[in-house]
Amino acid sequence: MQRLGDLSAKITKGSTPTTYGFNFVDKGINFIKIESIDENHTFLIDKFAHINNECHNAFKRSRLDVGDVLFSIAGALGRSAIVTKDILPANTNQALAIIKLKENAKLSKLFLISQFDSSFVKEQIEKDVVGAAQKNISLQNINDMKVIVPPIELQKLFTQYVELIDKSRFVVQKEIKDLQELLDSKMDEYFGGDEG
Repeated sequence: MQRLGDLSAKITKGSTPTTYGFNFVDKGINFIKIESIDENHTFLIDKFAHINNECHNAFKRSRLDVGDVLFSIAGALGRSAIVTKDILPANTNQALAIIKLKENAKLSKLFLISQFDSSFVKEQIEKDVVGAAQKNISLQNINDMKVIVPPIELQKLFTQYVELIDKSRFVVQKEIKDLQELLDSKMDEYFGGDEG
């Protein structure tokens, strides 16, 4: 077991643009908030806010790079995702910690975010929570978080298994959707239409 801070080159967070005189815009640089990430570690692109280049350049500390791990530290604690090239350029606010692992960390990012869902990590988060109305934890709590670092071969096997489950889940969800659409069309065919 190791401290996440010892495995990371940097752990930081962003800021709220409006606090510093910037407004959100209709189109521009993607700005990721907690509601932009679902419980399955997926980015919800239609929930992204946007900022202009001036704001993005002013918030250099929270500019996102491919492979950054995001972890929510306020409100809906523990939501996480790995930054991918297709959402860049992007920035984020203070409710999401940005975890930049060291290149030699020997910790798979997929394995790391899988641990975030474990009771082991959730218990660590719960003991550090402050605030009743708006739960939050600090960047120091993230630095001090203990994570398991098994041999990289085992991590790869685990992440392959997780990816297989995710694919299966996607296929099942699509089949359910297709079946629901078929059922709806048959119901319309049998019970809908003209009553004359």
